[in-house]
Amino acid sequence: MQKIAILGASGSLGRAVLNGLLSAGFTVTALLRESSQSKIEHHSNLSILRIPDSIIECPIDDLVKAVSGQEALVITIAGSQVREQMRLADACESAGVTRIIPADFGSCDSDDQATVDILPLYSAKYKVRAYLQDLAEKPGSKLTWTSIIGGHFLDLGLQGDLLLFNVKGRKVDLLNGGNIRFSTSTIDRYGLAVARILQRPEETKNKIIYVQSACVSQNELLASLKRATGEQQWSVTDHKWREKLDGAREKADQGDRDAIEEVVGVWGIVASNWEKSRQLSNGLLGLENEDVDEIVKRSVSEIE
Repeated sequence: MQKIAILGASGSLGRAVLNGLLSAGFTVTALLRESSQSKIEHHSNLSILRIPDSIIECPIDDLVKAVSGQEALVITIAGSQVREQMRLADACESAGVTRIIPADFGSCDSDDQATVDILPLYSAKYKVRAYLQDLAEKPGSKLTWTSIIGGHFLDLGLQGDLLLFNVKGRKVDLLNGGNIRFSTSTIDRYGLAVARILQRPEETKNKIIYVQSACVSQNELLASLKRATGEQQWSVTDHKWREKLDGAREKADQGDRDAIEEVVGVWGIVASNWEKSRQLSNGLLGLENEDVDEIVKRSVSEIE
């Protein structure tokens, strides 16, 4: 594969994926909505193609034209945009595109029924993947798919509160004593993983690929944060994970957006240890675990 299109290249994840593709030597076309004011840095292997703001209302022939000549499409828009992704998949199948990487990136495993039950967003990701599976099985179809699941964003998660840390406030909410281990990836790890997948099309087709930068516990992250900040006194509150999850879900069901993020945060710690529950694909992609202390140092420097 050489020619890759990407939708969503102006977002945080999209920029990381775009950088990963360009660094690997791919020829990339960034699909930008007509009204987008986003600026993407020039690169000799990068071109920009404008598409209508509404993928749903865009004639399918126009979408087919937009992706014609591409070998793969990477989608980094919101995973909740199910109809948009399905319509793009139809266009790719008609245009002879051979690989789609959908917006299945995320903290939790959308192939796990418990996750889908707890987090409605992940049922949307499941629906898109099921649709791609059906397209790939059509007689004569050249289309294949790959989903990437890397757990919580490690660097961005520390800069926010996804991992239940408040770095500026030197506070943390531990789950079950802070000893639960979970897989987590930097945003750049996701970008590199996309490139490595497209460099290995046969080995990665029609699969969910699980990657990580590291498998850590909250206690290990807390120790690393103490080293990075030089501050040993942190406010630590311990919770039973089930009670923390149920409390957040109750608020989330009432429309509390912060609580929805908290549900994702808790469940992404409790149920995302790929070393234990899934077949980790780091070896397949030639990816080694990263130095957690170095990641934490970079994240702290961004925060402070």
